Amino acid sequence: MPRLVLVLAICIAGALSYLGMERLLYASENRARVYFYYNEHLRPIACQIDGNPLDTTLRELLRGPDAAARAKNIQTMLPADLQILDRRVENGVLILTFNDALLKLSGGHQAIDSALKQIVFTATQIKGIKAVSFRIQDFAGQTLVIGGEGYIIDRPLDRAYFKGAR
Repeated sequence: MPRLVLVLAICIAGALSYLGMERLLYASENRARVYFYYNEHLRPIACQIDGNPLDTTLRELLRGPDAAARAKNIQTMLPADLQILDRRVENGVLILTFNDALLKLSGGHQAIDSALKQIVFTATQIKGIKAVSFRIQDFAGQTLVIGGEGYIIDRPLDRAYFKGAR
């Protein structure tokens, strides 16, 4: 019977994560998740919150996986020189202003999609944030074209965007 309970708990946790409801799994106010990649799949990595949850998770996301995580093949798709210059939340949308390193993402559509997905999934697991709007410092246009592949961002991105609801 205890084995059945364990299997059931694992199945429920997996289903909640798949449905984008992992906030229910992290009820503690001092824990959050930062999303990195393991074997080409997005995986949440728990982090300790010190201060503002949004600031902590964004800082940890840009810092990238630590040495222990890298030794376990955890990786980031974000460039090392990416910086968040400003952030604000309006009506559930996190507006992030980046340096121009975001425009230089390359590696094809899938690599760019993966990098943006890390940011969106990390941000939207914070209570009150439903989507992320991407901006570039000193870039006046609303539509961003990233990399030589011409990846276009013309609206705030939410989790559904990456599940085919484009």
